[in-house]
Amino acid sequence: MATARLTSGDLTLPGTLLNVGAGGVFLATQLLIEIGEEGVLTLDRVDDRGPVSVPVRVIWIRYSNHLDGPGMGLRFEGDATAFLAAAKP
Repeated sequence: MATARLTSGDLTLPGTLLNVGAGGVFLATQLLIEIGEEGVLTLDRVDDRGPVSVPVRVIWIRYSNHLDGPGMGLRFEGDATAFLAAAKP
């Protein structure tokens, strides 16, 4: 699990990456935005290479009443190669 942040407009939503895959990720977060909203997902690396980002779109939402907690399914909207490499445990 890695921490990340989703920036959409003036909002910055901190969260934890789960279920990272070639097409997108699940961002576990208490703050949610609407399905269809676009943003930039940023992963802060712990090494000296700096943060890596990828454009994303919200494609589904899990609300706070879900047993596993709230969050959003995010689809990559750009080249996610560097992001996926950085997100590997």
